[in-house]
Amino acid sequence: MVIKDTDNLYLFFKCFTKDMSKIRATISGEKRDIKEIWREDGIEVFLDPGCRYFTYYQLMVNVNGALTDMEVNIKGEKIDNIDWNSDAEIRTKKFSDHWTAEIKIPLKNFANNDIWGINFCRNDSQEKGTNTLWSPTIKPSLGNRGFGVPEKFGNLILNKNPDTFRIVKTIKGDLVFEPLGVESKITMEFDRSAVEKKLGVMILNEENKKIFGKEINVDREKIEIPFLIYQDNTDSLYYLNIKCGELEMSMPFKFLTKDINFFVFPAEGYLIYSPGEKEARLNGNLKISPRLLQSADIKMDINLKEISTGKTILAKQVKVLSENFQLILPLKNLYSGGYILETSVEINPETILKTSYKFLKL
Repeated sequence: MVIKDTDNLYLFFKCFTKDMSKIRATISGEKRDIKEIWREDGIEVFLDPGCRYFTYYQLMVNVNGALTDMEVNIKGEKIDNIDWNSDAEIRTKKFSDHWTAEIKIPLKNFANNDIWGINFCRNDSQEKGTNTLWSPTIKPSLGNRGFGVPEKFGNLILNKNPDTFRIVKTIKGDLVFEPLGVESKITMEFDRSAVEKKLGVMILNEENKKIFGKEINVDREKIEIPFLIYQDNTDSLYYLNIKCGELEMSMPFKFLTKDINFFVFPAEGYLIYSPGEKEARLNGNLKISPRLLQSADIKMDINLKEISTGKTILAKQVKVLSENFQLILPLKNLYSGGYILETSVEINPETILKTSYKFLKL
């Protein structure tokens, strides 16, 4: 259960268990900031105010009411700031077949945002170490393991009028490759109430610098807005800001790394593959004119290498016959380790596009 008032966010959890006498809870309730608390029966809360993706806040509570809270920065190398305090108040209680946790989190320690990324995890030692997630993170992203994958968190709307956000039904983005820039389009579906209203669309980079802006009148329920991002822009994360009537919202989107050109909106791509996966299919599109495709000898060089040794696992050259292409990673033939897939598209004698894709096979 989630409740909010002017000053606080209130969370309530009711956790059933097979045998209360076998609950694992060795850290007493007055203890604070012990990282190993995640090994015990308890609750974890993940907060990303404004859905910024680079920083999130984690609160871990065990059955006894012990609390560990931290600020986690995942821009580059993952850094846990255990000195950060949420000032949260914890109350737990045990019953014959379950236990409960009440968490009161002051909002003063967070930025004022209408939409938060949020996730909840229950650690249950009696179910073979089961961790139950409200919004499954499924796989790690951005090189981070575990549950700290903010792009896979659910959303919590804290606006006084949540119906405001129902004005937008869906938002989708498509990306293509181009030598000078990355041309894309945003497709938006609106509720009928949005028709005849003014829509403002703005794209900011991670430094909050405006790189695209447009204002249009919504004349139908589904519209497309093209935009261009140049590849020499090294930002790995962008924000789509939308304003329509009373609605104001910001959504992050990104490339998987600063060098890769596979678009994720929202994030559905991963940099880590599990042992059971046999192959991965990477789809792309080259923004090359049909005339050029027919007249020029365009080739794509593909090289798959081990990162540790530099050894080439796969090397081949294919002729580019159309705008769309698909690269298949032969995961079943790879040992555990780190790999890099390098591709380049050439129109003799010039190379017009180079990109690399680093991944880990578990």
